[in-house]
Amino acid sequence: MATQAPTPAQVKPALEVGSTSLPVKPAMSEKLLYDFESPSEISQWRNQDDPVMGGRSRSQAGAGLQSTLVFTGRVSLENNGGFAAVRSFGLPQAVDISAYNAIQLRVLGDGKVYAFTLTTGTAPNLLYEARFRTTPGEWMTITLPYADFEPTRFGFRPPGAPALNARDIRVLGFIISDKQAGPFELGVDWIKAVR
Repeated sequence: MATQAPTPAQVKPALEVGSTSLPVKPAMSEKLLYDFESPSEISQWRNQDDPVMGGRSRSQAGAGLQSTLVFTGRVSLENNGGFAAVRSFGLPQAVDISAYNAIQLRVLGDGKVYAFTLTTGTAPNLLYEARFRTTPGEWMTITLPYADFEPTRFGFRPPGAPALNARDIRVLGFIISDKQAGPFELGVDWIKAVR
């Protein structure tokens, strides 16, 4: 009998050979932003979907097994909709990641394309987006250089938008758009700034 691939809510990647279950302090070449080890980290993430613009997409962020964030829902194209998003709202102050040059994610996807987003205090009305494609049922480590983040407003790139200010990060997020109608599910193990 064929077995189904695990969903993000069911499994987190096993530890690498030779590792322990004890926490390891990140090296100076990286800065851990979220590892979803505590319920309070997951509770900081909230959905922000297209009903704010009349659409009918729905999503939620919740806890998966073994300390993962699970972003799940359904994208609807009705009423000119077509996106679902989840964003962090728990950063107590601006985060400076200017000593690094990329964001790295460990994700378990469903084959759809997502974007990781950053919002800054210097341009709070813009989302800086970098897209990535997932492989169904497979944990992947994705590296997104800062140069790949494009400023957008309501899905369009405004002329004259400033470049990403990595010294002033206020909100992190994920979004699914581009008319990818139907159910989706993305598991997130951790988010880091790296160089």
